[in-house]
Amino acid sequence: MTGAATDAPIRVDGISKRYGGVTALADVSFTVPAGEITGLLGPNGAGKTTLLKILTGLSRADAGSAAILGVPVSEPTSRTPLGYLPEVVAFPRGPTLDEFLMLHARLLGAARTEAGARITRLVDRLGLGDARSRPIAALSKGMRRRAGLAHALLGEPAVLLLDEPSADLDPIARRELESLLLEEKRRGIAILLSSHLLLEMEPLAGRVAMLHQGALLAEGSVSALLPTTHLVEVTISSVTDALRSATAHLLPTFRESERKMTVATNDPALAIELPKLLDGIGVRYEAVTTRRPNLRDLFFSLLEGKKP
Repeated sequence: MTGAATDAPIRVDGISKRYGGVTALADVSFTVPAGEITGLLGPNGAGKTTLLKILTGLSRADAGSAAILGVPVSEPTSRTPLGYLPEVVAFPRGPTLDEFLMLHARLLGAARTEAGARITRLVDRLGLGDARSRPIAALSKGMRRRAGLAHALLGEPAVLLLDEPSADLDPIARRELESLLLEEKRRGIAILLSSHLLLEMEPLAGRVAMLHQGALLAEGSVSALLPTTHLVEVTISSVTDALRSATAHLLPTFRESERKMTVATNDPALAIELPKLLDGIGVRYEAVTTRRPNLRDLFFSLLEGKKP
């Protein structure tokens, strides 16, 4: 299999899952190392939530295997070191936030004093201090999302699975979430973070596993998957045969609906040379810009069979 060593905190080997005639996952393999945030990335319906449910024991794979800290996910003890935030958290209507978190901290085995200390630390970190005495079901969507994250962190897990954790969070709360996850990364835990928001993962994910229609497009470190350092984008009037011929050696990508030509390169001087080439063949262009490639570029280049 690909990825890190087989003793990684999260290991997925050849997982496949079907729902009737629909393939949710097809022979997916990857690992998540300790002290890393790995983005499980892809559009809605790619199979991300299905995979997280298999890792938590909420669903069973049709083929393949997975393990948490070396324990097969079919074993209940694999959940002991696990913190999990599902995409939708169904909170009970009765208890306050403090009562809900205290109950679950005690179920995790924490003594009452230690449970209270953990809860105080978490609600302070997540900006929930003023909500402790309020019914949890009456909190706003963003506050309930933070409460779900507090619940996932209650057991001080070694492995954290997060399904769309930034959903319902405002920009300030999303930045606070980034800070918290980076703190947990420095603590050495393994984090698998599912999201369809590719650009939002840029500050967080050092590694990615990209899914599309249940298949693994690529996995590994972002730096290895994005080997080029520059993308030169040219806004042009039209794509002509002369343009395709003159730039064939550059392996450009043409996005005709956006009237753009994109060239991946490690040579920043290409931003200067490319306009000269276009002038030489009489191609009219409106702008030439240079930027660094990102995860969105990687995803679409993989769909096109090319790496940026």
